[in-house]
Amino acid sequence: MVVSISRKIIFMDPNQQPIQPQQPQKPMQPVQPVQPQQPMAQPMEQPVQMAEQMPQMNPADNPAMVQPEPMNPLEQQMATEMENSRMAEEQQQAQMAAAAAANAAAAKPKSNMGMLIGLICTAVIAIAGIGFGVLMMVQKNNDAASYNKQITALKKTNSELSDQVNAAASELTSDEALALLQGEALATNADYTIPYANVYARYTGDENATAYWVKYVARANADGAMSEANVIFELTEDDEWMFVLPGFTEYDQSILTNYEIIAR
Repeated sequence: MVVSISRKIIFMDPNQQPIQPQQPQKPMQPVQPVQPQQPMAQPMEQPVQMAEQMPQMNPADNPAMVQPEPMNPLEQQMATEMENSRMAEEQQQAQMAAAAAANAAAAKPKSNMGMLIGLICTAVIAIAGIGFGVLMMVQKNNDAASYNKQITALKKTNSELSDQVNAAASELTSDEALALLQGEALATNADYTIPYANVYARYTGDENATAYWVKYVARANADGAMSEANVIFELTEDDEWMFVLPGFTEYDQSILTNYEIIAR
């Protein structure tokens, strides 16, 4: 006689008392599927209680007992899902680690390149600043040298012009001497007029003194007789010419030695 109990097949001895059949088991509640990455739920208590209600079978009493029952399909599915979830999680972590390493490897050269570009830009700005400063210093020195040259040239030109002005002011011309002589003759009511005058010689006895020897012709008002005379013009500190008419008519040897003839 063969009795099926909880999927186990037991071969009974004809001489053994029959085993009372168990009460039919209640249908098991469906187990919710296990979410990925969640710890496995506690084993269901109902199969344990059912196992406790079953009588304990001693393999020594029944040598014909078959191999232990295979794993429950639900438990096998749960274990498979747990394994798949664990493998998916490990694969995701490996992918995330590989992506992070790739990002780090890609970002490092970029960071180094950015730092290198920054250093190059800083060096270029520093070199440009130094070059500009040196250029300004050179330009300043050149400008200062140019200004000094211009100032020196202007001073020289001013000195030359001053000398020319002083020389022109201290130089007596024949026309100027004639005008001065004619004016003096009229001012002193002289009985003669002066139609002609000529600067004859320059005084060389003292470099700080300026004097000229002037020859002139006097015409008498009464009979128109003409005579030649000589007069000395001396330049005063007020830059005025001083002379005395009628001057002298005879040559003085001392005058000849201290004067340089400049015209005949």
